[in-house]
Amino acid sequence: MTTQEPIPGITFQNVWKEKNQELLDEIVDAWTRYKAIPPGENPLDRAKQVVYLARNEENHIVGIATAYIRRIGQLRANMFVYRSFVAEPYRRKGIMTRITVMTRDYLELIHQNINPRCLGIIAEIENEGLKQTLRQAVYPQSKLALIGYSKRGNPIRVYYFQGAKI
Repeated sequence: MTTQEPIPGITFQNVWKEKNQELLDEIVDAWTRYKAIPPGENPLDRAKQVVYLARNEENHIVGIATAYIRRIGQLRANMFVYRSFVAEPYRRKGIMTRITVMTRDYLELIHQNINPRCLGIIAEIENEGLKQTLRQAVYPQSKLALIGYSKRGNPIRVYYFQGAKI
C-alpha cells in the first residue's frame, strides 16, 4: 500500500463492500449533476461498481473511481476495468492520482478473494488534459503502463498485480 500526504479539504471513502440505496442515489446524483455518465449507460448499475469516493469539505462527492472485471481479448486475461471521474473544479489537486492509486492498491489486496485469475487493472485514458500532460510510458505514481491505443485513439494503460501470471 502507498502512504501519501493528505489533500487539504478532501477525504477518501472506500465503498466497495457496502453501498446502501442512499449512497447509490447520491453517486447517481453526482454523476447526473456533473454530466459524467455517457448516454445509454445505466448510472445505477455503474454506481454498484464504485470502489472509492472523494469528498470535499461539505461532504459532497467530487471524485469517483469504479472497477469491474472483464476478459480482455488482446491480453487473454481477466482485468479490472478502471474508470474514474473528478469534478472540474477539483482537477489538478492530485485527487485523480490519489483515487487511482488507492483503488489500484485496494484491488490488488482483495483480487485473490474476488477472482484470482484477474491479472490487474486496465484503463482507457479519455481525459484530454491527462493525455497531453502525462506522456511517460509508465505513470510514476500509478504505475499504469502504456500498452497501445483504443479504436478511438485513446491511450490504454495497464497495471499488473504483483505476482500476476499469464
